[in-house]
Amino acid sequence: HVRLDDVRLAHVPGEAPPVLIGTTGPRALEIAGRVADGFLLPEGSGPAAVRWAREVCGGGEAAVYAWLSVDDDRDAAAEALRLGLESWRRMGLYPRLFELAGVGEDATSLSLDAVRAMAVCGDPADCARAVRALWEAGADSVAVVPRHEDRADQVARFVSDVMPLLR
Repeated sequence: HVRLDDVRLAHVPGEAPPVLIGTTGPRALEIAGRVADGFLLPEGSGPAAVRWAREVCGGGEAAVYAWLSVDDDRDAAAEALRLGLESWRRMGLYPRLFELAGVGEDATSLSLDAVRAMAVCGDPADCARAVRALWEAGADSVAVVPRHEDRADQVARFVSDVMPLLR
């Protein structure tokens, strides 16, 4: 917790920014629908998670973070994210997201299709379809989070190869 006394913003926005509650839990989503301007979903939230969260929240702004992996070899793009997703799953992070992506508790490893259901990954056309699917599911904004090993290259590929397909 932080306590601030006698603090003033140097540059006050003309309009208050929206307040979004970051969560994957049904109770917090219900609260977001009542007291906030919307919700924010973490990486790993595919279209099924966005639809579910929209339904539970009941309205407001929906923002989504999405892992990004662009590669001309669509399987290599998904494979680059698989270990990270499997690590999150082993740690018990966001079990509802895995459930909504069709990953059962008894699965020993994630299929590439499961990775694709939880990320923006594949060749440029796949990535554009994944972003569109998030929009169609109810996301108002999608913030892509490039894979760790080559962030700058991933952002450059997204800008040059995927964004033109979204216009």
